[in-house]
Amino acid sequence: MEPEEQTEEYQNEEVVNLQWKWVEVKYTNSKNARRFLGQVLYEDQDREMVTIKFLKKVEFGKFNWPDIDTLHLSCITRLLPEPQMDRRDCLNFNDVNL
Repeated sequence: MEPEEQTEEYQNEEVVNLQWKWVEVKYTNSKNARRFLGQVLYEDQDREMVTIKFLKKVEFGKFNWPDIDTLHLSCITRLLPEPQMDRRDCLNFNDVNL
């Protein structure tokens, strides 16, 4: 899948350091687009590549940790608010529409 162009929503954000920020990443191919949520673990010095710890959707708005990957910064489509942790260690993004 190819990363989609950055949206204006993310391009307008002025973030000096993306480390530990929650982000949405969007991949597209010829048939569809998929969105993934994750937390930036590391950002290289050139601000071109980021290492993201992705989440797996458990149920509506709740997520667990499945995978870590390094991607180009252009894959990030938007920044997300801090999630809430529930009593079963799932992260809850109440205000994020997925």
